[in-house]
Amino acid sequence: VINVEPTQASVDWWFMFRHDENRTGFSSSNVSLPLILFKNFTITSAVKSSPAVFNDAVFVGSPDGYVYRWDMKTFELKKSSKFGAIYSSPAVVEDVVYIGSDDGYAYALYANSLVVIRNYSTGGAVKSSPVIVDGVIYVGSSDGYFYAWEASTGTELWRYRTASPIESSPAVYGDTIVFSTDDGRVYALEKTGRIKWYFQTNGSVVSSPAVANGVVFVGSNDTKIYALNATNGHEIWNYKTDGPVVSSPAVAFGMVFVGSVDGHLYALNATSALLTPEERLLWKNSTMDAIISSPAVSADGKVFVGSNDKRIYAFNSSSGNKLWNFGTGGSVKSSPAIAKGIVFVGSDDGKVYIFVHNTPPVAKIAYYPESPIVTQQVTFDGSQSYDNDTNDYITQYIWDFGDGTAKAYGKIVTHTYYSAKTYKITLTVKDTRGATDTTSQFLVIHEAWPMFRHDPTHISYTTSLAPIKNDTLWTLRIGPDVSGEPWMYPSASIVRNTLFISSTNYTVYAIDINGTVIWKRTLDPYRIYSSPAVSDGLVFVGNENGYVYALNATNGDIKWAQPVSTGPPIYSSPVVVDNILFAGSQKGLVYALDKHTGTKLYNSPDLGGAIESSPAVADGRLFVGSINGSVYALNQTTLSVIWNFQTGGPVKSSPAVFGGTVFVGSADGKLYALNATSNKPNGELKWPPYQTNGEILSSPAIAYGMVFVGSMDGNIYAFNITTGEKIWSKPIGEIGWSSPAVAEGKVFAGSRNKKVYALNAKDGSIIWSYQTGGPVESSPSILDDIVYIGSQDGFLYAFHSEVHDIAILDVTPSKNWVYQGEPVDITVTLRNEGTFNETEINVTVYFNSSLLDSRLINVSRGEIRTINFQWNTSLVEPANYTISANATLKLTSDDDPTDNSFTNGIVSIKSRIQHDIAIKYVISLKTVVCQNYIMNIDVSVENQGDFTETFNVTLYANTTSIETKQITLANGASTTITFTWNANGFVKGNYTIWAYASPVPGEIDTSDNTFVDGWVVVAMPGDINADGIVDIFDCVKIALAFSATPHDPNWDPNADIDNSYLTDIFDLVIVAIHFAETDP
Repeated sequence: VINVEPTQASVDWWFMFRHDENRTGFSSSNVSLPLILFKNFTITSAVKSSPAVFNDAVFVGSPDGYVYRWDMKTFELKKSSKFGAIYSSPAVVEDVVYIGSDDGYAYALYANSLVVIRNYSTGGAVKSSPVIVDGVIYVGSSDGYFYAWEASTGTELWRYRTASPIESSPAVYGDTIVFSTDDGRVYALEKTGRIKWYFQTNGSVVSSPAVANGVVFVGSNDTKIYALNATNGHEIWNYKTDGPVVSSPAVAFGMVFVGSVDGHLYALNATSALLTPEERLLWKNSTMDAIISSPAVSADGKVFVGSNDKRIYAFNSSSGNKLWNFGTGGSVKSSPAIAKGIVFVGSDDGKVYIFVHNTPPVAKIAYYPESPIVTQQVTFDGSQSYDNDTNDYITQYIWDFGDGTAKAYGKIVTHTYYSAKTYKITLTVKDTRGATDTTSQFLVIHEAWPMFRHDPTHISYTTSLAPIKNDTLWTLRIGPDVSGEPWMYPSASIVRNTLFISSTNYTVYAIDINGTVIWKRTLDPYRIYSSPAVSDGLVFVGNENGYVYALNATNGDIKWAQPVSTGPPIYSSPVVVDNILFAGSQKGLVYALDKHTGTKLYNSPDLGGAIESSPAVADGRLFVGSINGSVYALNQTTLSVIWNFQTGGPVKSSPAVFGGTVFVGSADGKLYALNATSNKPNGELKWPPYQTNGEILSSPAIAYGMVFVGSMDGNIYAFNITTGEKIWSKPIGEIGWSSPAVAEGKVFAGSRNKKVYALNAKDGSIIWSYQTGGPVESSPSILDDIVYIGSQDGFLYAFHSEVHDIAILDVTPSKNWVYQGEPVDITVTLRNEGTFNETEINVTVYFNSSLLDSRLINVSRGEIRTINFQWNTSLVEPANYTISANATLKLTSDDDPTDNSFTNGIVSIKSRIQHDIAIKYVISLKTVVCQNYIMNIDVSVENQGDFTETFNVTLYANTTSIETKQITLANGASTTITFTWNANGFVKGNYTIWAYASPVPGEIDTSDNTFVDGWVVVAMPGDINADGIVDIFDCVKIALAFSATPHDPNWDPNADIDNSYLTDIFDLVIVAIHFAETDP
């Protein structure tokens, strides 16, 4: 149901063509944009008639001979009995519809039933649209008569002969009726039928007059719109368009709006008589075809009109800007009607369109849990979204999770994030009418380490901070020492403030971050090699007895135990993706379990070898290694095999997946990069495997565009993830099962040399190490600046450091010399190498031992900050000064003060009162000059002092003076001197070219008075390539440069032997004269 206004009486219905008896085309109804198509109803012919709207019903005639009624509430469509073709538009008065027909009659029908009440006979087609005033119906006919009948009886009251067909529809104002005829006249009649006046235009008039404020406005096929005095018919003004005006004018807001066959809608000043055409035109705007349709104007200043370009438009009445348009299937010659904020119009496609304003729906986002962590499934709920429109509701919910994954659809959806950061969640809702609303909300995903290798992709990277020193926060014995169990390698999972770890002493522990055991659950008598996974309050772990256990994370109670592999043990660590747990077995199968109940959902086929590798999951696939040497890609939802790739040895390393690549090590000592998305049965390499010198049991970690992996050859490696190029390797002792983890630019790993290492991820340099009591097979887990790792000495170690350390990295002056009084910018670069966000760091800059400036700054942990100081040298004595900087912590002491100071560079302050000249450069224009010929050499000199100086500049070839010139330069000026060297008398050979400026009186700095350019070869005449013989090669050089001047791309100065700045026949003659001569 379309929105209704408070009472029907308050509705401004569109009773007839052009709205009212004055035919103004103005409605007191507002129309809000944008409009959307609410409904359309179809009749069997093009809709030329314009709709009338009354009491929630739409009336329109059709060339098929029917009058149609469409109910706005029930959408019921009725039609009348068949008449002749109808081009006339209906008028509705007191529940009666009046309309003309080409069969020569005007008809009155009941508005509800469309049953004919009576007809009114004429002698021709009635295309004119009737108007009913005071019980009288007025209408014109193509028989040339204008008729008046008593509406209630059909009695003809009078007729007026015009002798021309009448298609125009009459307007009534006061006691006057105005209409137009096809012979170009506009008539005004009294209500008695007597003529008051007529006005002759120069073209047929189909346009219907509009009357407002004593003025008749009407268009003509002579391309003009006329304003006539309503009392006497005198022309007040006219305005010429660029095409016939068939459209009927609308009048509102002191403006007249009318369309033209030229395709434009015009807005003209309607209130002033004496205006130029330029002043008359307020605006015009174009459509793509002729405008036959007549405009309708809403109270809030929107002008609606149809066009033969098949569209209906809305324009701003003040500016003429296009506000909205809608395309139909045919030309829109029908004129729009406005009622109740709704726009109605017919089209030649046989449809009547009903447009309503659609209040967009309102999108609302809710999500839970309130503080989700990585790998935790988040539920997004859009059910609080709503739509206020009656009979309109939300049909589509579109979610963008802000992490680059595919959009999701539905009122309630779920999503899982594997990286801790802030995401922008966007919900777009769409209603039945096509309107949309979008809202966004930021969601913080908190860091955790909920499973082996951090998350299902097993990249073992966290956004968490990580300790910068080897300080132990605490240690806790959780298992036997090395003598009791040589393969104790479970790794910790950490969620919020609780750490979960299993041990080969049959026990799973829950430990708070202070090292206190919260609970422990013994799964006696079987040892546990699997690392736990934590999800939604449950702790999952595999056991040597072939079971997977789910424990209550709060108290350790067993929720379920599922025997997935009766007999063969489970060494693989489980991975949880949303509601499904995956685990590998020594039996050679991978299982999928419901994490809530432990129910077996499905499993892989027998992969042909025991699985010690822990599965990784990404992009709908599960990846796992087998001791049969294969790496498998399985379909995540079925565990069917997509591909398997054969390596050269057992694969106990767990795959890591990033950017469509699977990284995995093998006992053959190679690191493999495989195409994760491949569908080839045997898989495919991304780049050639890298061969180390030992088995790779360690699982790769990925961060910063690198993949990190340890080898039994004693090295940890870093490779470019795209190319496989080795970036660095670092020997830290034999690396077995311990797999690297990466955080805050550091790579952490354990070694069988009993140490835990922290390496710089950029270059592999050791940041710190720690000696435990046994080999380290456990892999590090990191959260909130703490690294947790187990050792075969039976202890779990927690490393955490708290350090204040500010380091100055560089001090750079902007200039190495200035005149006294000129500023020097000093840039100080420092880094916070501690673990705290430091406030009030006092940074001080010195020149020699004198204070230049100091500043208090704040620097976050790990931040590199550049601070700029400006040195005002106005009061500084001329001398050389060493620049240094120092940083101190105001609120505490620095744990490493050795790097708090930095000295770099000397700045020379020169006196403004000085004598100083300098040679800036020497440029030899040739590299070869022939004996007896000349060449030019440019020397640039500069006066860097404070006085005008006159001095000599001498050019040398080796120690022989070529020429001396005296010049005068003002202070600060520079010039270029061109010297000419005549090589006559110089023996053949290489000559060093240099220039010397004789010191001026009082000059102290003479270091820049000499400048050496390089060498020039003196050769025999014609030997322009200086190879000791004049031959064809010299001719070729001239030929290549022939006709060239210095600005040409093929210019070769050596080929210009005679120095004429043109390589021409004279240079070739010189070669010819000396052709075949050789250097004796």
